[in-house]
Amino acid sequence: QSNNIIEVEVRGKPGGLFTLHIIGIDNQPPAITNLTPLNNAEIEERRPIISASYTDEISGIDRASIRITLDGNDITSQSAITDSYFEYIPSQDLSLAAHNISISLSDAAKNTSSAAWTFTIISPSPPVTEDSGFIHGYVFNSRTNAPLRDASITVEGVQRRILTD
Repeated sequence: QSNNIIEVEVRGKPGGLFTLHIIGIDNQPPAITNLTPLNNAEIEERRPIISASYTDEISGIDRASIRITLDGNDITSQSAITDSYFEYIPSQDLSLAAHNISISLSDAAKNTSSAAWTFTIISPSPPVTEDSGFIHGYVFNSRTNAPLRDASITVEGVQRRILTD
């Protein structure tokens, strides 16, 4: 390894200020944080905001190196990409299933980072009203095991008939 010599000549107005940053070897990869939706999250939104933040304090992010995939499909060109984060909103509803996101990027010194996470889209819960809801199962007499007919149940002060087959 050889020694590097830096020579600087500065000219300016007397009393003026300047800042000189000397950076050594950048061998630190960029950090990728704030993965959204959260890893292993279960969400109901069919077109969620998918995003992540990234930083590199030494040489900076090489934006041209950023690659983003959703379920193995490259979505980089459809994403909003800045020097510090990306954001993607699907143009069509995603399926009720698990979805995999990945991002890879490099800094200006060619140190690479990647992150991958999964979220699952689930069916939305039905709205709860005074007349909604059901209990799935069997209502029976515990002594005889015979189905109960014309039974009722009270939940939070609201009495309802139990419907049987």
